[in-house]
Amino acid sequence: MLKIAAILDEARSSYATHNRKLKELSFLRSKSPSPSHFFSAFSKTLTPLFDFHRHLASADRVVSFVSTFVAAADDDEFLNHFLKFLLAAAAASNKTARYRACQIVSEIIVRLPYEVSSDLWDEVIEWMMVRVRDKILMVRTFAVRALSRFVNDSVNSDILELFLDMLPLEQNAVNVQIGSCECSIFVYSNDCSVALFCV
Repeated sequence: MLKIAAILDEARSSYATHNRKLKELSFLRSKSPSPSHFFSAFSKTLTPLFDFHRHLASADRVVSFVSTFVAAADDDEFLNHFLKFLLAAAAASNKTARYRACQIVSEIIVRLPYEVSSDLWDEVIEWMMVRVRDKILMVRTFAVRALSRFVNDSVNSDILELFLDMLPLEQNAVNVQIGSCECSIFVYSNDCSVALFCV
């Protein structure tokens, strides 16, 4: 656990260290007695991030690092454990936990090199749809961003319906025309975050 904490601490300081630290963390995972043992240590080390409510660049660097690590992992068992961990945080009453969970989920989805389809992803989609209605602006932002990868999938037409229902209620939404595609952009001026989906 201390080695994982040291890696996360260094990843927090600079993006320049990420490639080297990703290799170190992958090596630790490969030497772990079992995927569940590594997951337990990893999630316990990461838990303080879910209590840290301030928006800082160092926290965003850790989120980026963790998301890259998880998205690149070739271990489905680890990915499943980690996504369940995030879904528990997304369901929490603590707004910071919901914010971090949705932030990390959206970052993982953006980085996944392949199309996702499984019962677990259905659960992720379901929880992100719940979070689109969250009272906290940044939770909604990351939930929309996470769902935007699935919005054009015919199986998930309910996501598009949800976006269209929520759009008139969202004060920070702007409609734009991109080519022949009508797009809606959720713009969050406090940190220039943007979530985009096309209709």
